[in-house]
Amino acid sequence: MEKTSHSNLWLIILVGIALLVYVHFNKNEPVPEPVPPTPTPQPDNPPAPKPEPKPEDKLTDTQKAMIEAGKVYPGVEVCKSELQPLLMELCTKHAEFMAKRCYQDHANFQARWNQIHDELGLSATEIVAESWERQANDPLDEVAKEMYNSWRQSPGHWRVASQQSKIYGADMKQGKNGVWYACIIVANDKALHSAGAVPGKIVAQKPPVMP
Repeated sequence: MEKTSHSNLWLIILVGIALLVYVHFNKNEPVPEPVPPTPTPQPDNPPAPKPEPKPEDKLTDTQKAMIEAGKVYPGVEVCKSELQPLLMELCTKHAEFMAKRCYQDHANFQARWNQIHDELGLSATEIVAESWERQANDPLDEVAKEMYNSWRQSPGHWRVASQQSKIYGADMKQGKNGVWYACIIVANDKALHSAGAVPGKIVAQKPPVMP
């Protein structure tokens, strides 16, 4: 009985010593702190959203020629108006339609007027013109200039070309006969009126033969 008590005492002493040794060697060891999650890096200046493309960014060569020629032609103000995608599209389609038939006119203008009025709430006016057959292979800028020469001969056409409108569109296309057919559509709160011309429908006459 006494021998068993001594054994238990020694066991207690050994356990105590072991605890003291463990505490001695581990008392200065730092307790690890939890690591916070790494934040997602944010750019100092986030990229700005890409701007919507402007009508000027999508121009074809023929549209550019009509617009640039108008900007430098003396007295022309229509090309200072705001380019409008719908009007550009309608000008292109009508120029293609005239070129396909090799005939200058205002066919289906009422449908174009209605579409512009319904979608934009504005009244449209349209002028068209054609080049000479001898200009079939001329540079586009020269052909476009000839359209303004043609409109310059008529007060009705020139009234449209020589003043700034709210919005406009312009284009020209070439027929199989070599002739170029041009169309400009402008839109305003009220249709343009001019002496000797029907509001909304102005057709350019053939320019006089130059010597």
